Amino acid sequence: MPTSQLQPGMTATGYTVSSGTTPQSFNVEILGVLPDGIAVGRDMIIVETSSPAIDKAGGIWSGMSGSPVYINGKLVGAVAYGLSFGPSKIGGLTPASDMMDVLSYNSATPAFQSLAVPETVELTQKQSARIAARAGVSAAKVSSFDRLMVPFGVSGVSGPRLKALRETIEREGLPLIPFSGSSGSTGNIGAPGSTGAGDSFAAALSYGDVTAAGIGTTTAVCNGQALAFGHPFFFEGATRMGANQSSVIAVIDDPTFAPFKVGTVDGLIGVVDQDRLAAIRANLGELPELIDITSTVSVPDLNKTRAGLTQVVLSEWVPGLAFTHMFSNIDVVFDAIGEGSSSLSWTVTGTTKSGETWELNRSNKYVSPYDISFDSLWDLERHLFTLQQNNFEEIEFTGVDVTAEVDDDLRQYKIKTVKVARNGGKFRNTKFLDVRRGDRVRLRVTLESFDSSSNRVVDLSLRVPRSARGSEILQIRGGDFGGGVWCFFSNQCTDELGNKIDNFDELVAALENEARNDELRAMIGGRRTKAQASKVLDQVVQGRKRIQLFVNVKKKAIAVG
Repeated sequence: MPTSQLQPGMTATGYTVSSGTTPQSFNVEILGVLPDGIAVGRDMIIVETSSPAIDKAGGIWSGMSGSPVYINGKLVGAVAYGLSFGPSKIGGLTPASDMMDVLSYNSATPAFQSLAVPETVELTQKQSARIAARAGVSAAKVSSFDRLMVPFGVSGVSGPRLKALRETIEREGLPLIPFSGSSGSTGNIGAPGSTGAGDSFAAALSYGDVTAAGIGTTTAVCNGQALAFGHPFFFEGATRMGANQSSVIAVIDDPTFAPFKVGTVDGLIGVVDQDRLAAIRANLGELPELIDITSTVSVPDLNKTRAGLTQVVLSEWVPGLAFTHMFSNIDVVFDAIGEGSSSLSWTVTGTTKSGETWELNRSNKYVSPYDISFDSLWDLERHLFTLQQNNFEEIEFTGVDVTAEVDDDLRQYKIKTVKVARNGGKFRNTKFLDVRRGDRVRLRVTLESFDSSSNRVVDLSLRVPRSARGSEILQIRGGDFGGGVWCFFSNQCTDELGNKIDNFDELVAALENEARNDELRAMIGGRRTKAQASKVLDQVVQGRKRIQLFVNVKKKAIAVG
């Protein structure tokens, strides 16, 4: 039904699911049309709704997005907006004509775009006064309509982890309401058309251990395609997500986010290929191509091992979901959130735009006095994001495989003392050393174990480089020397020693060869390293010492005072 045919006072009927899988009807009264309310050329239909479920929730809830509204069998639009001050029976519809336009869009290569999307419809003072009078609240409360937030279920995340996820989503300003969701698998694809108007609809980013999906409502099904939500999910344009049936568990009254629908991720029915301002679109009957994130986590102290699997639909979501998958699996096997040590190895595979395959292999050790699950994973996540955002090649991930061993001991050394000798001389404690170019500098490093039960002595040796001049710094430290690979806003990347990275193969190699946390390393020079030496140990090495080198460029050395 065109918006031009709508008049205030018209009555309509909407359909949505508040429990289970069967849509229930709700009453709708047309209050008016807000020209260009959603965007230029995109009107918003203002309505008042009522039903036992809506009355109980105090108004329209998140998860009703996409609920279709009809007058005499004609689709008017879909519920998509609510008043900004909190739950209210007054809301906004996305017009049916704008949603139907999405059916004609051509599929395109998936492209990750900005998450920025119009989320608020501002009202004039006169409009605010009229709506406030109808809602029975003060006009000061009614300044705008907000796009309904999307309930976002993530399985394997609860308690402190869910709280951290909520804080991240709030900090990033994403229109999502996270909840601890159910896991789901791709299973057998349902028959085309196995969703209908008013049914609950789940748009899934991943399946398996970490099933992540937004919950909304199907608006219409036409010729093997479905429209849902009545607004964007992430506003990606052309995209790839799983389209799934969903069963509603309950409408939750949340004082932080207002009421929202909690639902499961059920049968796979197709692929979401469009994420647009007016709707998301699914091609029913298609199977999504999936990227496997696999992990094997073992905790010898508990004699426990678990193999995990999360399958991601869109390559751009691999870094974040790999991180979530890993801490979820470690939490389950480690059976605690707290201090400990870990050893991780990972293999990341993918393809370039031209179809060439690539592979990254890396291993490292970690220790944390707070949360070994989280603190074991920052390197993995950083590697994945660096690969994804690189400026050399457009890439797609094809797989991530991680092996992790975790225990609750703090296995680490701390640098206690450093003695230095030059050209075969005696070792001595000093913060300053006079040297010549080409001199052999030997180091005797005493490492103290975490529990102070024993010390370990390690020797390193390196030469003063021919390029040294004036004053140089000799650093002795453990772990990652220069913070790993750096990619700057100018899209230039350097390895941890300051060497420029010129292509994608060099980037992969630089990530693989970053300093390990269980290395003891010595370096002459700053980020532009002039000389270095290292030794891999059996535990994480922490701490740092510095020795000032005064380089005598004359033939005869200056005597050490």
